[in-house]
Amino acid sequence: MNSFRVIMTGQYDCRIPISHNVVDYINNKINEKLNYYNLIKNKWNVCLYIKFLRNMEEYKVELFRSTTYKRAEIKTFHLLASPNWFITDTQPVKTLIEFIIQGIEEVFKNQYKRPPLTMLKDFKESIDYDYLLSIPYPAPFKEQMYAGDEQFHHLY
Repeated sequence: MNSFRVIMTGQYDCRIPISHNVVDYINNKINEKLNYYNLIKNKWNVCLYIKFLRNMEEYKVELFRSTTYKRAEIKTFHLLASPNWFITDTQPVKTLIEFIIQGIEEVFKNQYKRPPLTMLKDFKESIDYDYLLSIPYPAPFKEQMYAGDEQFHHLY
């Protein structure tokens, strides 16, 4: 794995109004741990897309089959989520962070015959929830930067 990135996607009326700073923090932390544990060895970039859709009732963390783009050296995984799972929660940001972490764990279980459990544990323990929960929620639209938003392209 060369790098890892979580990308949020969803229509304006079907997304969690979370700041891109939360997702950026998680992306930086997971890549920091991948480097520390020397797990960045091959050419592939891995993306975990979290797509928010309406009308999903059951809360579950289930990856869809990965898609590989050989020319771009990218492997993508997809998680579907309902905004209702988080918006109706008393701590929507914390619940979303935990959902993202569960999704990352699922990617590693899918990618490795023996998932790097020590790295994943260290990653989870390194998350500064106090910092993440201090980021204003709900975030203004310009702060959300979901894939497909104009400002998202300026960020990456």
